[in-house]
Amino acid sequence: MGNNVPTQKSRWDDQGVEPHAGEARYQAGEQPIAEYDNWFNKAVVDDIAAIITFLRNLGLTKIYQDLEENKPASGKTTELFIATDTNKIYRGTGSGWQELTVDWSKILNKPSTFPPDLHSHDASEIVSGILAVERIPDLTRSKISDFFASPFWDLIPDKPTAFPPKAHQHGDADLLGIDWSKILNKPGSFPSALSKITIDSDKNWQGYKIYNVNCKDYVLSDEAYFVAWSDSSHYTGSTSYTKIGQMILPSDFPPDTTIRIVFKAGVLYANTEGNTGNVQLRKNGTVIAEYTVTADSSSPAKYTKDVVANPNDKFEIYAKANTSGKPIYIKYFAIHGTCRVGKYAITK
Repeated sequence: MGNNVPTQKSRWDDQGVEPHAGEARYQAGEQPIAEYDNWFNKAVVDDIAAIITFLRNLGLTKIYQDLEENKPASGKTTELFIATDTNKIYRGTGSGWQELTVDWSKILNKPSTFPPDLHSHDASEIVSGILAVERIPDLTRSKISDFFASPFWDLIPDKPTAFPPKAHQHGDADLLGIDWSKILNKPGSFPSALSKITIDSDKNWQGYKIYNVNCKDYVLSDEAYFVAWSDSSHYTGSTSYTKIGQMILPSDFPPDTTIRIVFKAGVLYANTEGNTGNVQLRKNGTVIAEYTVTADSSSPAKYTKDVVANPNDKFEIYAKANTSGKPIYIKYFAIHGTCRVGKYAITK
């Protein structure tokens, strides 16, 4: 598609009056204003004349705009072809087309080398960015505008009320990293020659509690060492053995100690209807005792089993009702024992 550079035929003599901002328009029903119309027509004619003059100064008589594949076989020297798909511009040679390119030598004010050689800039030429910390030079205090002004001491935050501080003391929690060589009046050897401390009763000294002074291990008695439960909420109505609960000894329990397992059990309506139940006592999964329960749940019977125990031993109690719907209750499950002289512990 080609367009010849036109020969201007239009002219307009009246300069008209340029409308004020916001007035270069007509509303529906308004009559045209002659001064505005004259100004517009004159401006259009003058703009067309300027474009024609510009093209003729380039020596062009025709300009094509099309896909590059539609470029004519040859073009006159006064013709220009603009390829709309490749953005290339060609000028006719009379026998063909020559792509218009920019000659490096014709570019004004270009650098002597491009890309430029490795170079540096003076600090006065750096107007933005962040300078690496290691490149910041040493500065005197007078060069830092927001540094503490004189007097310096008055502007230090969190300083002590008196300096040097008055004589005072610190608690042991405040003493970190004490150097042994700096301690005065220390013993010649450490630990010292003290070999034994005798404690004959429980003590409470500044929060450090020394207890079980007269306890070495546990012996059989009716004194409860540990009670798992002592209520009536542990029961089963199943006619198959069902786990009711368990107790696990602590890891610091004295090894090879004989303890007494104690529980109380009863069956619902045992006294009036002859219902019974069975209870198994298991240690670490093995049955160590089995009992037939005939007492009524309102007045449960007491059962005991003496057994050698060790740290982390697990004691479980299983039960079953021999009559469906007549549950068996385990109303107490505990370990009994008392202290024997010798063992003690210190805590805070």
